[in-house]
Amino acid sequence: MVSEGDYAKVSIKEHGRILKALQEHNVEAAEKEMYAHIMRSRDDMLTYYK
Repeated sequence: MVSEGDYAKVSIKEHGRILKALQEHNVEAAEKEMYAHIMRSRDDMLTYYK
């Protein structure tokens, strides 16, 4: 799990990669990046609330 400040930095980078893939109309890359973002966020939240 990352700190709150680091979480924001990581999340912004992930959103940037998702947006870039969407702007390039690269559906597969956007799906891959979004899935990775959701799974990392889920893992961080589960760790935080344990």
